[in-house]
Amino acid sequence: VKPMYLSVLYETLEKENADIAECAYVFAWENGETKRTKNFEFPEEYVTGHSGRDAVCEMMYARIHSPFCMCKLFRKEVKVHFPKLKIGEDLLAMCDAFLHVKRVAFCNQPLYLYLQRQGSAVHSEDPEKIFETVHSAERLMEMIDPADRELHQAASYFLVDKCLKALMRLYPMKQTDKVKRIAAILKAYRAEVQANPRAPKIIKMNCMLSRFGIGSLY
Repeated sequence: VKPMYLSVLYETLEKENADIAECAYVFAWENGETKRTKNFEFPEEYVTGHSGRDAVCEMMYARIHSPFCMCKLFRKEVKVHFPKLKIGEDLLAMCDAFLHVKRVAFCNQPLYLYLQRQGSAVHSEDPEKIFETVHSAERLMEMIDPADRELHQAASYFLVDKCLKALMRLYPMKQTDKVKRIAAILKAYRAEVQANPRAPKIIKMNCMLSRFGIGSLY
């Protein structure tokens, strides 16, 4: 973390009268290379806040809030529960926490360096760990009230995005059972994603193309 990590997050928490404060982060590789992940359109001094529910919505579109716990500061009253998962426990814990607070604040200063290591769970070529990203997104859908159409659309988009990314890695490995399960998820949520005005065109296109690329598995 950068030296101002805690002080900036605390100031953001107080300024926005929030329950959770979050900062931007930078990917850092072992060779010294770094990459800013998102929020390029905002200046570094940019600060904003959302209701907990709206913060989850923004997280699903990877626009402002992130599913990682390491770039956040929580008031002591906030309860954070991590499920037992190989991958994706942050996602479920943060969404659950967001949905139970009034306000989440964000500051665009990149105060955290997120080290990317070869062989880590996130970069593993283990089919079970790859599919775990889909499983965690499925569990997220169970947390969302179906009556909240906007949030449900956001979560279904997130699930489909995770499915497509996992599919690209699992299909060449001939992981037939896992590919069939992903195909069933894509079929179930394709219409909702197609009707989602916030879903990027590339996701809608890939979701439709997957029908033809793995059509025999439906």
